[in-house]
Amino acid sequence: MKGDHMLLSVRSRQMAIAAVMIALTVAATTLLRVPAFGSRLFFHFGEAVICTAALLGGRRMGATVGAVGSALADVVLGLMVWAPVSLLVHGFEGYVIGRMSDGRGARKDVVALAHGTGVMIAGYALGAWVIYGAAAVPIEVARDLAQGGAGAAIAWFVTSAITRACPALSIRGSGE
Repeated sequence: MKGDHMLLSVRSRQMAIAAVMIALTVAATTLLRVPAFGSRLFFHFGEAVICTAALLGGRRMGATVGAVGSALADVVLGLMVWAPVSLLVHGFEGYVIGRMSDGRGARKDVVALAHGTGVMIAGYALGAWVIYGAAAVPIEVARDLAQGGAGAAIAWFVTSAITRACPALSIRGSGE
């Protein structure tokens, strides 16, 4: 930053990117959704944004984008009962992926995405059981398996492309 006052500080850049990723999560969850297994359940692409944020930004970015973006999307969609579940589950999912990955598209990232997807599936299965009862769990698990797998795959490819094309966008902070 010496002499170049036009550059944002690292912290400011991280906050700006987090805000954009939160907005993208809300948009991908609310606008890019497809009905699945009936009218109340849907498949969305917010998962891919959360995973991408965690791979590029690390555990703090992943947790923040996952928690805030998903809970806001539930509120926008009028699914208030799911907002606390999304806040906790997607927040923890983003944390796990960001903590376990190195953001370089290697085997470590694939393992992190698998673990994060497992967290999301288990968390939403528990949420469906509490909200709707045990009969809802198999449908929720099937939907989340498809959504989590697709989101993780999309995120892995997007993150790999971004880090090759523009390494400066990988904003993992020290200690991430």
